[in-house]
Amino acid sequence: MKHLLICLIIMALPLMAEEMSLGMVTGIKGNSFILVDGLEFSMPGASMGRYIDENNQAVDAASITFPFTASLIVNTDLPAHMRAQTTVVKIHKFYDVVDGRLVERKSP
Repeated sequence: MKHLLICLIIMALPLMAEEMSLGMVTGIKGNSFILVDGLEFSMPGASMGRYIDENNQAVDAASITFPFTASLIVNTDLPAHMRAQTTVVKIHKFYDVVDGRLVERKSP
């Protein structure tokens, strides 16, 4: 029983997190983020979402290029039906593909 309780606690920790890592995002199709190896993560309103950078400054959705690493920031204080509308995507780093390799983009 003790081991089961510890296992359940470990499995529940990501559900309580306010920031969940998406990893490498290679594109957006409708309301889904396309992750590495073609995996899709569906999020209502993804195409109309709010994007911020590492310094919590707004990023213009029109200026976003792929690939990049990102996390979802969820406000857990809001009711569940409002969370999808207020979820924010935090972009950590942008990358360029050079000779088949990912190279971190230099900031201007």
